[in-house]
Amino acid sequence: MIGRVWAVALNTFREAVRDRILYLLLVVGIGAVAFSKFLGEISVGDHLHVIVNTGLTAVSLLGVMISVFVGTGLIYKEIDKRTVYTILSKPVRRGEFIFGKYLGLLLTIAVCTGLLSIGFLVYYRAVAGVADDRATGLLYWMHGGRITVPLLAALVFIFVEICVVTAVAVMFSSASTPILSAVLTSIIFTAGRMSTWIPEYIRELARRGESGEVKSFFLQILYYITPNLSIMDLRDEAVNIGALPGDLAWRLLYAVSYSVVVLLVATLVFRRRRF
Repeated sequence: MIGRVWAVALNTFREAVRDRILYLLLVVGIGAVAFSKFLGEISVGDHLHVIVNTGLTAVSLLGVMISVFVGTGLIYKEIDKRTVYTILSKPVRRGEFIFGKYLGLLLTIAVCTGLLSIGFLVYYRAVAGVADDRATGLLYWMHGGRITVPLLAALVFIFVEICVVTAVAVMFSSASTPILSAVLTSIIFTAGRMSTWIPEYIRELARRGESGEVKSFFLQILYYITPNLSIMDLRDEAVNIGALPGDLAWRLLYAVSYSVVVLLVATLVFRRRRF
């Protein structure tokens, strides 16, 4: 089983790295990291904080965009080109096919975000070194001219968040067209980032007397089915070099569990799909 899943994953990785949009997104991410220095110079406050925030955002958006633009068309392309018949005619189960596609896309994203993360860290360290020279060493020790643990943790959990979004993209790809899958994945991502605000919004509507039963029910359903992606965001800790939350293991377990459940749903949907 593992061998068959890994074979599908490697084939998916080879196909994904030939996709031109992948390199376009990588160039956009590199440009965003380079542009962070300009934003830092025109901002009010510590420009290193702006560079860190912008760099982490660029890494996150790169992974999410690959999930949306590449992941949502993975299975549809196999069906459209009829290569899925060749794969499934071999001793490969549909669940193994789904998990293989997921792992292959994750491998692609890991390579791209890994390269951008390394570039960002090198760039940040170089800029911080210049700032260190200007500040006679004080800025280095006070504002993290070194690579800090919160910064590395933020990059790790960015990838954890991407794992969840990729699972959602694969699920929609197993059931619909690329355009609709991309739209739905984007909605889930946005809702997941705003999930902590939904209960507050419901209470605010109730306070104003504007909370209808249908609207409240829809918002509650949206809150429970969307992933809580806000708990994967450690940018504040990375920017301010603050203490990391003590429940990182629980957050990681939550992300893994959510991804597995979504992939199981994708498997059930794909098994029932006729093509």
